[in-house]
Parts: sequence; structure tokens; C-alpha cells
Amino acid sequence: MTEKTVGMYIKGEKNRYVFDLAIAYAVGSAVLLLNFVIALNEDTRAFLSQFARVPHIEWLIYFLFGWVAVMLTLAFIRWRRVSRRNAELEGIVSSISPDALTVVDETRRIIMCNHSIERLFGYTIPETVGQNTDLLYFDRRVDKSRPREIYEALERDGFHIGLATGRRKDGSTFPLKIISAEVRGRKAAVLLLRDITERKEAERQRSILGERIHRREKLESMGEMAAGVAHDFNNILSVILMNGDLALPEADAKIRERIDAICQAASQGAEMCALMLACAGKTHTKKRKADLSEIVRQSVRLLKESVGERITVSTQLADGLPAINANSAQMTQVAMNLILNARDAIGGGTGQIRIQTSLRQCTAADLADNRSSAELAPGPYVALDVSDDGCGMDETTLGRLFEPFFTTKENGKGLGLASVLGIIGAHDAAIKVESEKGKGTVFTVLIPASGTPAATAADTRLNP
Repeated sequence: MTEKTVGMYIKGEKNRYVFDLAIAYAVGSAVLLLNFVIALNEDTRAFLSQFARVPHIEWLIYFLFGWVAVMLTLAFIRWRRVSRRNAELEGIVSSISPDALTVVDETRRIIMCNHSIERLFGYTIPETVGQNTDLLYFDRRVDKSRPREIYEALERDGFHIGLATGRRKDGSTFPLKIISAEVRGRKAAVLLLRDITERKEAERQRSILGERIHRREKLESMGEMAAGVAHDFNNILSVILMNGDLALPEADAKIRERIDAICQAASQGAEMCALMLACAGKTHTKKRKADLSEIVRQSVRLLKESVGERITVSTQLADGLPAINANSAQMTQVAMNLILNARDAIGGGTGQIRIQTSLRQCTAADLADNRSSAELAPGPYVALDVSDDGCGMDETTLGRLFEPFFTTKENGKGLGLASVLGIIGAHDAAIKVESEKGKGTVFTVLIPASGTPAATAADTRLNP
């Protein structure tokens, strides 16, 4: 039965008992008035007394009084039936409505509420009724330039929809949607209070997902462009290097020196092309079983002099980790780039770099907020964490961190972290970043673990 049907049915019952009462009171009043006239006027009493002895008149009087009594009884029964149904309907609405319903007067004092108040706010009905609405919510958001927005909407449309911050009995807060409507004929309003925490969280998740997709598409398009340029430029450099090698035997000493300089510059350009190709994950990767802890251990050893004595490097490299299916040389490049990035974040002062490897069981939530474009499934992952207590990054820098050619360094090329992201994507791995301005940064690389223990892995050398 729809709400409209219920409302129409009850309204019909109400009109019926009102009609019965009106007729009963009209007939009873007429009989009572006649009785007064007879009692107060002797001539009328004498005139009617002769008809009172007629049996039909006496029975008619009995019938009228009996009919009045029946009509009053029927009206009472119907009134009780409507009252009971109204109470039942109110109980149903009160019990099944997930939203809190309140009726407030013109001073915002709560004069009525349903049982959902206790579920939503933690207050019982006696604790709520008689209190101001400030007990339940605050910060009702309206247009500051229109302080009477709610009243104008109620006068114009009969209802208003707004937002506020709900406040539970335990002091916790939550986002609240308020739908207000006037109670006709009374200076009061009915408020529907709805908890929209789940909706807000869903909107936030959609926003994060949209931003992540946009960021990945942007990085992929920039990587594709960089790879295209690098590929064509690499072909040009190959011609320069080939002709330089051919010209060297025929050149004299002075010319040979210049040809060497040309070949050296071309070789550096080729290295930059390789980085640009790595940014897009276009490099050819020969993957073998490898031990991530051993790769990181070799990287730390190679960078010992580059990091310097003013920075302390602490390692916690787990033994017996499952092997990863990776190109060791590229994984070394990833580890070295992250360590050097941590060194640069610390700058000229003293600081600490912490490097850790471990095995983690990652859920879908753990893998959701990562920067690579790979679709990753929950399961065991070998993790590399590189953290520093350096300058940290703001939101703007974090958003552009892996863009090719973006850098905050004076002499940086902006290809280091971009190539890291490309390598991570080519290995179907994930990379996550946590940073706060002035409080350091943590990079986390998650690589799918194979079923083979790293101790028995086929190869952990820096294979090309």
C-alpha cells in the first residue's frame, strides 16, 4: 500500500466520523431544544401533551434518542479506529525510517522526534524533546550573502535542502543532510536528518580514482611522446657514433681529439635517450629470478661515496625473501635513483636515509593508491621502502613528481623518477609515495613475489 493510498484511506475514515458526529449533534440539539421549549412554555406543553399519549409519537421519540445514541457510538468507534491507524502508521514510519525525523517550533525547539534519533545521534527521545536543534547539528551551510535563504525557500517552495555537521552524544561529528518542510497551519517545521557519510566517502573515492586515472593518462601520454622523440633521436646519434668510429683511424691526432669529443657527447645523448625510453617502459627487459635484498645491498655499496659522510644510511634488508622476476640492472637503477633522491632531499645538512626490504601481504586497498598504471592483484609482494628526513614535498610537487623533465633541482634533468616509474610499470609492480612538507618522504616499491625463495633464485646478477 503506497503512502498516498494510506493517506487517502485515513482521510476518508476521518471525514466519515466527523460527518456522523455532526448529524448526531444536530439531531440531539434539535431534540434538546424542543425539550426546553416544551418545559419552559406552558401553552406549547399543553398543545403537545395531547399528542404525547399517541403510541406512534412515543415510539418516534424513543427512536430519535436511540438513533442519536447509535450515531454517537459509531462516531466514537470510527474515531478510535482512525486514531489507532494513525498511531500504527506513526509507529511504522518511526521504526523503519533510517533517517531521524523531528518537528521544531519557530524557536528551533524540538517538540517531536522519532526513534531513529537514538540510532543516529545516541540521544533518547526524552533527552531530545524540548532541546534546541544545536544539540544535534551545527554549521548549517547557507549562502552567507543570503542569511534568510532557508526561510525564503520555505516561504517560496515549502521545503529547503541543506547541509550541516551532525554531532553525536559521544562528541563525534559526521556530515548531515537536512530536508526542512513547513507544517501547515502551525508555526513549526518538520526536519528530516540524514547521515551522508557513506555518500561523501563514495564521492571522495570517485574523486581520487578520477584524479589517479587522469594522472596516469597524462604520464602515459608524456612517456609516449618522450619515447617517440628518444627513438628518433637515438637513430640520429647512432649515425653520428658510427661515422665517428669510421673516421677515427683516418684522422690525425688533433682531429681524433675532436672526434672523441663528438662521440662522447653522442654517447651521453644515447644514455639520455635510454632514460627517456625507460620513462615510457619501452626498454627491452630480460627478466630473471632475483633477490631484491641483494640488489639493494649492491646499490648501497655503489653509492657509499656519493651519499657522503654527513648522511647516515641505515639498512634493514630481510634475508630469505621470495625471489622477484625482474631485470636486476633496472632494479638497481630504481634503488639508486630513490637513494640519490633521498640524499638530494636532505640537502647540505645532516640527515638519515632508511632502507628496508620485507615481504607483505597486500590487499586491494594497499595497492589502490599507487602511481604505476599496472593492474595489480592482491597477494604477496616484496617491498622496498626508502625514507628520509629531508625537506618533504607539498601537494603540487607530489602531483607532478613522476612527470618527465619535471624537477625541483637546479641542475636536474627530471628523468630519474620518471624512469623509475617506467621501470616499475614494465615490471608490473607498484610505487607509492608519502610525503609532507618539512617532514620527509617515504617511497615504497611493491614487486610481485614469485614462489621461489630468493636463496635458490636462478640469478641475482646485474643482468642487462
